[in-house]
Amino acid sequence: MRANYPEVEYSMESTPFQWLKMKLRQMWSFLNSTSFLMSTATTLLITTGLSLLTSGIVLLVIAGKYFIFLGDSFFVLPIFITAVAVIIFLTSLLGYYGVKLKKYDLVVAYIAILVIILVFEIIITILGFELSDYAYSRRIINYHMFELMKEYKIGYVEGYETEYWDNMQSELKCCGFNGVNDWGSQIPLSCCHIPSGSQTPFQCTYQNLYQTSCRNRLRWMIADFAYAIGVTCAIVTCLQVVTTALAALIAYKVKHQEETLGEGLLDSPMDRASKTAVGTDYSQYQSIPGGNIYESDTNNVLS
Repeated sequence: MRANYPEVEYSMESTPFQWLKMKLRQMWSFLNSTSFLMSTATTLLITTGLSLLTSGIVLLVIAGKYFIFLGDSFFVLPIFITAVAVIIFLTSLLGYYGVKLKKYDLVVAYIAILVIILVFEIIITILGFELSDYAYSRRIINYHMFELMKEYKIGYVEGYETEYWDNMQSELKCCGFNGVNDWGSQIPLSCCHIPSGSQTPFQCTYQNLYQTSCRNRLRWMIADFAYAIGVTCAIVTCLQVVTTALAALIAYKVKHQEETLGEGLLDSPMDRASKTAVGTDYSQYQSIPGGNIYESDTNNVLS
């Protein structure tokens, strides 16, 4: 006789290939679960948000020191980048609670906002490369810097404007708008490299002054940062496409779960019992087992 123990039989007859197949099925079931997909989508979304937030803040901090030469319109892009990053963080919370509560409407709203964010990121990418091109072609910096240069030379600038000029020339190691010749014979000390330990009076001469124009230094720096933002946002946009696709898959799973749950609730207890009940079909027998015993007993009593 052979004992009918399926577990023992499986463990005795299982092979390493079958064990690996079972593990792969378990892994696929985990990777295809709603919780794992949501965790992946949230991680990608937060990564894109942090990348944009870092880019926006860095550009604001660095360019903020020279805002007087750049104009207000330049700062529209970094402010817009920072705002989109904040929207991304808030959207990640919406998607998390939508999946946790298994609300299909919240997940759909989550996807809609992701699509809007994707459009914003494409716009930021285009503006980043465009800003880099504008900076290299000198169309951003020329006007503001040239006007302040003229006011500085004739003495019509405020004290803080003079300080901005001196700070820029010292930090960027540059001199003048087009070069040192812009200052004529009155060269500011900020145009010269002042070694540590120098004593007054310090003389700024053509031997120790900076030769590069501040216009070129500033536009090169701004163009490089703008190009870096364009590349960063291009990568972020690719990640956003993957995140949106994962969100669409999550929405499909949540919708399927709602439909399955709804069908289960609409079934009556009798219907569910009839679907799950497993019994013996006695129609194959001419009489119920043991019925002839009761019949013989009844006949004996009547007789």
